[in-house]
Amino acid sequence: MEPSKTKKLIDTILRRWTIPPIHIVPSDDIDEVLDGQQRLVAIRDFCNGNFAIDGNIQPYDDFIHSLDGLYYKDLDNKTKSKFLRYEIAFVTLLAIT
Repeated sequence: MEPSKTKKLIDTILRRWTIPPIHIVPSDDIDEVLDGQQRLVAIRDFCNGNFAIDGNIQPYDDFIHSLDGLYYKDLDNKTKSKFLRYEIAFVTLLAIT
């Protein structure tokens, strides 16, 4: 996922907007992500401090703008908690035989 899209994804989560569900294909060993891997990687990378928030993404929001340039580790506990509690929908795709 290109950097601008990763920042837009984090912006979407911070605004509590809905993102598309992650599609999973179960297997005996480990479930595989069919669609949504880039979104999951972007969230992981943000939490690991690989990039900062872009507070200038439109539409303008005072709260998001106040977070401009901050990394996950720099967020206050309330914002971190809100981010971590964001609900992501998962769809499990099953083969019908």
